[in-house]
Amino acid sequence: MNANKDSKRRKFSQKMNAAKILIVDDEKDICHLIQGILEDEGYETLCAHSSKEAKEKLSEHKCDLVILDVWLQTGSSDGLELLDKIMDETPNMPVVMISGHSTIEIAVSAIKNGAYDFLEKPFKTDRLLVMLKRALEFSRLKSENLNLRQTSKTQHANITGKSNVVTALKQEALRTAASNSRILIVGEQGTGKKNLARFIHQNSSRKDKPCVIVPCTEANDEETLSRFDNSLISASGGTVVFDEIGRLSSYMQDRLSQYLKTGQVNDEQVDVRIVSLASPDLETKVKEGRFKTDLYYRLNVVPLKLPRLRERMEDIEMLVDSFHSEFSKTDKNLSSRLGSSAMIRIRGYDWPGNNRQLKNFVEWLNITGLVNQEKISADELPDYLSEKEQGASENDGLLANCVDLPLREARENFEIAYLQAQIMRFGGNISKTADFIGMERSALHRKIRSLNINTNKPEEEHDTKEEVVKAG
Repeated sequence: MNANKDSKRRKFSQKMNAAKILIVDDEKDICHLIQGILEDEGYETLCAHSSKEAKEKLSEHKCDLVILDVWLQTGSSDGLELLDKIMDETPNMPVVMISGHSTIEIAVSAIKNGAYDFLEKPFKTDRLLVMLKRALEFSRLKSENLNLRQTSKTQHANITGKSNVVTALKQEALRTAASNSRILIVGEQGTGKKNLARFIHQNSSRKDKPCVIVPCTEANDEETLSRFDNSLISASGGTVVFDEIGRLSSYMQDRLSQYLKTGQVNDEQVDVRIVSLASPDLETKVKEGRFKTDLYYRLNVVPLKLPRLRERMEDIEMLVDSFHSEFSKTDKNLSSRLGSSAMIRIRGYDWPGNNRQLKNFVEWLNITGLVNQEKISADELPDYLSEKEQGASENDGLLANCVDLPLREARENFEIAYLQAQIMRFGGNISKTADFIGMERSALHRKIRSLNINTNKPEEEHDTKEEVVKAG
């Protein structure tokens, strides 16, 4: 185990050592000495012996760090002037200043003006190498931090849909957003877990702070640990979203548990709200000991479950229009141009990839140019939407067998299959089913009873009571 960790650390070190470093010193012997030390460690190096030459090298090459002597040329502090120029043009560039005869005031001035650190000549090789490694890591974390903050500000989230299950979810999300509780969002791939997490953040008191999404992996190398710590620190005051929390290694689970207990990262107090995203198999992992029980209960203070797309088919038109508006930036009205045959096929498909697959489908409509037609028919849709194994195969088989039955029996079987399919399509909502098939709701109820169709939906009883009240 230790050998494996050492190997991962070496790989991380090698990756950091691939950095390109510019050494600026007017004493060529010192320049070449430092160059030899760094190249032995695997770094790429460039040398410059004047401020002018250094500027040329920086314009020609993409450097990751600069080692800069304070005193260049004839004893003037030309190095500090070059430092100012570097900070103006590349403020995230780490610069390590070196000097053999400088005062504390010059060292302090250099650091105030943006230098990462200051090193006096003669210096020990180990000290130089440690300082460079820390400077490069600091620069990487700084850039990553900036990217995370920019990403968190640019994405706006909304929960699209008016179905009962989505309305209830939205209300629960808004109630939860007002608190500071940890949340566990569970759902299949493509159901919109990250979108829900952003929605909660944007409706919370932390909305003006970062919302950082951390992809979870089974790795425990130094880069993963560093990214974990940086994510918490960069989101201070905001929200950290752990994407697919069930993938965390045992070591990283302990690391997260430790933060939840102490609220500290590297002895620094960090205040963030934790939202965890998980697939439905997380509970199985807990039972099998692959995910720590204690951590699971710490994260699962407020559980939210996202429905499959198949469980909220009433929202399909709104989702189609919402996704279309993302691609077109103008026209939101796409669902009305999907013909009846196309919409029946879309509603009859199982959508195993959920919202993400539907979004890909809408993007395909945009790419093919079908969105520009007045009406889109079922014949123009992708073949996979008509695959029988994805839809109601039992009803398909029943309809196919109707041709072998007497007319009256075949008609009755067809009506049963047809009504069951429509009721399923509208999630058991009898009113919407009646509107779609062109029947009065009371007539549809009578038909359901006469054909002995069991909808297994509480909404049917609710609709029947409404009907009795109106009749009375």
